[in-house]
Amino acid sequence: VDPASFEAWRVMAVSKGRLQACCGVTEKLQLGKELRENIDRALELNPDDFASHTHAHTHKHTHRWTVLGAWHAGVSDLSWFVRKTMQALYLGNFPEASHESAEKCFLKAHALYPNAINALHLAKTYKSLKKKDLYKEWLNTSLNCKSNQPAFQLAQAEATALLAKA
Repeated sequence: VDPASFEAWRVMAVSKGRLQACCGVTEKLQLGKELRENIDRALELNPDDFASHTHAHTHKHTHRWTVLGAWHAGVSDLSWFVRKTMQALYLGNFPEASHESAEKCFLKAHALYPNAINALHLAKTYKSLKKKDLYKEWLNTSLNCKSNQPAFQLAQAEATALLAKA
């Protein structure tokens, strides 16, 4: 990998994120650590980037801040035992994660590219932080975003269901 190539680090992070869906726990932990390192490096090289790339039949916006926020939220939601196991496996070198860091990432993502998915991520983060008013506010924000893509429409459907339970 060219250490100065934002695109190389981005592609590696996206690939590792996709691989996590089809491997065992040990591999997921290793890929999660590598994904975080790749995202951090990509953001170092280009902190405000968001890009779109086209797959065969879909147009999908990917955003490093959203991915990093999801990583923080996902790791923060793990049990205490799993987090301690991860620290032991990586000799204490597994990156720290928090819902507060997830919030900062999702706010940055939404500022750069406002959409229903980023707003839904923020809502869920605020629920985890027990900030009920902000939880509802961001669910409504998700519903008020343009929904010209199926992924945004799915996020809005989830926001509608969550708001009905709030």
